[in-house]
Amino acid sequence: MARNQSPQLAAGGNISPATFVKVSTAAPNTGLPAGANEAVVGISGLDVRAAATLDGTSTTHHAISTENIMLFGLGDVCLLKIGAGGCTAGDRLKSDGSGNGVLIATSGTAQNVGAIALQTVAVDEYCLVQV
Repeated sequence: MARNQSPQLAAGGNISPATFVKVSTAAPNTGLPAGANEAVVGISGLDVRAAATLDGTSTTHHAISTENIMLFGLGDVCLLKIGAGGCTAGDRLKSDGSGNGVLIATSGTAQNVGAIALQTVAVDEYCLVQV
């Protein structure tokens, strides 16, 4: 697996671990969770926020607004949370509505491939992928 990448974008909202990230158009140099079949810039790191905050902010996020996103990009090998249907090694994956990886459609609307599965896993598991 590739080493954890240097921060390259600031979070424009809550970013979950090991999910697809898109570039935000709301503010310069920021990223947001990718929506269903949106173009992605990479996959967020697996790390979660280290400690609970006094304002009760969840610690289950990789990053919250203004914090750095550790981002895996083109060619990197990393983990990606898999959504509905699971995946098989060699599958092309796109983002679902929550930034999880799901299989691309083989017909219809153009598909935005974000990663290729390197192993077979079930829904809600982490899969080794190449961005």
